Amino acid sequence: EYVFPAAPIIPISINGGATMPGWFDLYDWPIEVGSKDDPDGLQAGVAAVERHVQALNEKGIPTDKIIVGGFSQGGAIALLAAYQS
Repeated sequence: EYVFPAAPIIPISINGGATMPGWFDLYDWPIEVGSKDDPDGLQAGVAAVERHVQALNEKGIPTDKIIVGGFSQGGAIALLAAYQS
């Protein structure tokens, strides 16, 4: 089974607050050491990944058979979710 969750539509500060798909807000560009983070958005994204993994577990798919990945912000959320698990 494949699951491809879309990021929620949120305002992105570096784009003048325009709403668009994003897992977390971006305040600085380019992103570098010392750039401001969006810890609430990051943790909300991790929680979404955890909910998807739990739903797959409830369907009988063991966690060790689940691959989590993503592109751009989704990749960052996937890595953070793996790191925190």
